[in-house]
Amino acid sequence: MPPHSIHRVTEALERLMEEDAAAGRPFIAALAISKARGGLPAPGFFDCARRLGRFVGDPDGQDARTFHAAELHAVLARWGDNSDP
Repeated sequence: MPPHSIHRVTEALERLMEEDAAAGRPFIAALAISKARGGLPAPGFFDCARRLGRFVGDPDGQDARTFHAAELHAVLARWGDNSDP
């Protein structure tokens, strides 16, 4: 992996979150989850959501799980493919 790849991905996800917040959309970055965190996004997701006024609570606890589940549901409801195969 090239140097700074994760940092660049993190910056891109945060820009997406800023754009989504400004447009009143759910955070599509909620799709980027960490296997090491049991299916939650990295702590930076919650830090950014807090800065954008959309998350309050513990980024490692139930608050994070509840917030992420709601964002993920909203993302899939908005952009998910509901058509039959």
